[in-house]
Amino acid sequence: MPRFFKLTKSLPYTMLSVIIITKNEASHVGRCLESVSWADEIIVLDSGSDDETVAICRRYTEKVYETDWPGFGIQKQRALAKASQDWILSIDADEVVTRELRTQIEKALQQEQFNGYEIPRLSSYCGKQIRHGGWWPDYVLRLFRRQSGRFSESLVHEKIFVEGAVGRLVAPLFHESFVNLEEVLHKVDSYSTLNAKMLHERGVKSSLAKAIIKALWNFFRTYIIKLSILDGSQGLMLALSNAEGTYYKYAKLLELQKNKDSHEGLISVIVSTYNRPDALEACIKSLLQQTDQNFEILIADDGSTEDTQHVISAYSAGSPVPITHVYQPDCGFQLSRIRNKAVAKSKGNYLIFIDGDCMVRLNFVAKHRQLATPNHFVAGNRVLLTQAFTEEVLVNQQPLYLKKLPFFIGLRLGKKINRLSPIVSLPLGFLRYLQPHNWRKAVGCNTAMWKNDFIRANGYDELFEGWGFEDSDLVIRLIHAGIKRKEGRFAVPVLHLWHSQNDKSKQDSNYQRLMERLDNHDFILAKKGVSQYLQ
Repeated sequence: MPRFFKLTKSLPYTMLSVIIITKNEASHVGRCLESVSWADEIIVLDSGSDDETVAICRRYTEKVYETDWPGFGIQKQRALAKASQDWILSIDADEVVTRELRTQIEKALQQEQFNGYEIPRLSSYCGKQIRHGGWWPDYVLRLFRRQSGRFSESLVHEKIFVEGAVGRLVAPLFHESFVNLEEVLHKVDSYSTLNAKMLHERGVKSSLAKAIIKALWNFFRTYIIKLSILDGSQGLMLALSNAEGTYYKYAKLLELQKNKDSHEGLISVIVSTYNRPDALEACIKSLLQQTDQNFEILIADDGSTEDTQHVISAYSAGSPVPITHVYQPDCGFQLSRIRNKAVAKSKGNYLIFIDGDCMVRLNFVAKHRQLATPNHFVAGNRVLLTQAFTEEVLVNQQPLYLKKLPFFIGLRLGKKINRLSPIVSLPLGFLRYLQPHNWRKAVGCNTAMWKNDFIRANGYDELFEGWGFEDSDLVIRLIHAGIKRKEGRFAVPVLHLWHSQNDKSKQDSNYQRLMERLDNHDFILAKKGVSQYLQ
């Protein structure tokens, strides 16, 4: 049981780091930072704010880092890793340290009795401080020795684990929990989603009856048992919003269960194309012959004419797997944008990217499924066909994807393909993991990754317009996020039909942008990525 703060023998002055995570907190974060401006160090990790949050934070500290969003626990652990002082104060952007609390914190830092302290948090709800309903005193462990504490990896409602004795301070930490009803509804929606995902990962089951019963119980417990009835109209609103959050948490969990049942193990194959209907037809034919049929096809069309639409329609009607045409008007080479749009429409939890002028062999999807490993992306390779042989294949509609190794040996001897080695199948085993941070030669015409990892990096960056390096940029940001490379060579080749060179007028500017990001290991999120298309 934590013991209350009591002044004991003082030690030499000990320094304090304050860590804060943010996203779109412009309305709160200024007051928060002002209240801790006396600290020796302030660390801010921002996960993609599109308001003034980052600019406000930079007025108070130079140590503002922009990163992706892996969840509350991991994000706060990242912030902790960047701190350098002996003691840590972890607060949220909507919390304020009072003068009284500052005084107690400064005294606590000079004590040797405890390795951490719980602080009573006094929260407000739509303008009123709430002292019932389980909200006061809401003791939260926020102050601890850096070497003694760590965060859990929970998506939401993360915890701090401290080795050693934990005491309690008396002065409260002010928490502007909900400023208005709009913020209440926003947080109910976002937190219920995160809680549902966390329960889903734990294997918890839900039903409509369970959602209703738990919501009713939560209201009764908050309003009657924990006496939020004594906080007036705001107490009633609090009990109702708690019940609403509980209902939506279990309702969303039920939805996740249904989606899992209907899309269990589904792979999404993203096929990018632009005005190559003959090549796209060959690509689709090879996909429809796959031994593993638990996948969907999404045609990412960067503004093709009606000829492409006719091909897609012809094969969609009788296809054994779903085919979705994702189209955008022709505005030049916008490959990153159309791939992001296609991923946003996908239903699978694993993504394979290929080009529409590639054919794949019969076990392509099955082999990719075998290679899929948590926290890894797979970089495949390709066999290039000559221009003359490509024309021969398309005119005669040759099903290269059905051919065996001896046939390809003949093609190589006849100099109709550039190499033979990708066709050879080898197990490799641990050798596939030997270059976890190698970003080179990971080609967009044959790359695979978990959808959650793709979203974690915010997908392709649409700042890369025109031909060049959008694939390398995604791979580099995945590596920065801790996603490692796994080799797909000698397992999942594609047969790449010849095509004329694309316009490379923006190649140099794209390469310069890539090099600027390469050594910036905190750069993970695409500045203009898939998040704009996700609901």
